[in-house]
Amino acid sequence: MTREGAHTAILTSALVVGATYAIRKLIEPAASTPYKPAETLTDHALSVVGAEPSPAAVGQFATGFGFTFVTLAVVGTFAPSLAGSMAALIAVSNTLINGGAIFTDISHQAGVPEAKHASSTAKGKS
Repeated sequence: MTREGAHTAILTSALVVGATYAIRKLIEPAASTPYKPAETLTDHALSVVGAEPSPAAVGQFATGFGFTFVTLAVVGTFAPSLAGSMAALIAVSNTLINGGAIFTDISHQAGVPEAKHASSTAKGKS
């Protein structure tokens, strides 16, 4: 991968992450409860990767977003293949982590009824 290809991958990843954050921030209601520290290691891990009920505050997002993508841009200058691969990994993981919340919110606002899982309907039949 060339430097230009790595910078294109980094820019695309930054646009995906930024758009995902903007969509979540616009669609999801603000958290009405005050900040509460994570009680378990799993809760803490989910809060670190951003998989919380509501998106992070704008300042937290801007700090993490800026640091991540400026670092990737610097790495892309010296190791384009590594930076391009990391940018793709960031975009895919962000989509996987936040995609479910986005689709749930959009379908809820559109009035689509929740789908029942096949496992819950099959329990009564044995």
